[in-house]
Amino acid sequence: MQYPIEPIVLFHKIEFTITEIIYLSLLDKIRKAKRKKIERFKFREDKLRCLSGEILLKYALEKYFNIEYNKEIITEDEFGKPYLRDKQISFNISHSGSWAVVVCYVNDAGIDVERVVNPPYEIMPDTFTKNEIKQIEDCGLQEKADMFYKIWTLKESYIKMIGQGLSIPLDSFSINISDKNTISVKDNNRPSAGIDFRLFNPDSHHISAVCLRNDNKEILPYLIPSSELIV
Repeated sequence: MQYPIEPIVLFHKIEFTITEIIYLSLLDKIRKAKRKKIERFKFREDKLRCLSGEILLKYALEKYFNIEYNKEIITEDEFGKPYLRDKQISFNISHSGSWAVVVCYVNDAGIDVERVVNPPYEIMPDTFTKNEIKQIEDCGLQEKADMFYKIWTLKESYIKMIGQGLSIPLDSFSINISDKNTISVKDNNRPSAGIDFRLFNPDSHHISAVCLRNDNKEILPYLIPSSELIV
């Protein structure tokens, strides 16, 4: 089968007011390992965030790649990154605040979304490089928080694209956002050529980043309403 050559990026605003019947119905549609993970969450909002991400993945695979989610074996590698066995498709999920996001692509891909709140600037010396910290500190007061979360989501998307989780220290590579908003990464441990980043704002309180390998295609994210997922 011919899969889409463009990255599929989906955004979904999470519906926190669904009934218990709908919640259980959606839970029944996803893989067992993910259900167990969701059931371990204490708070309902966390359960719904994780569930929404998985339902969004199911939707992406079935609508854009003609892959029947329930007939596929989704497994995890040694770093805990899930993947489709015997399929040449990379996928990644993220959720935070009011949003769940998914990227599916024929090459390596990572995605992250974060709610913009008061940034924990105190973690910067341990997680950001000197160059990244300077980019944040050089911003005005109002832009400083946005720059913090731009760099944070870009770093997360890069790690998730590589697929080695927290085995990669966050300060072992550096994200640079130029005056023209061109984004690049400097990583002394890996080749950085052919790495493509994009930033999106699903709303004024959230930032999302996508990282792709060997890509310069236009990315047009799709906003998927609850009516498309709750069927």
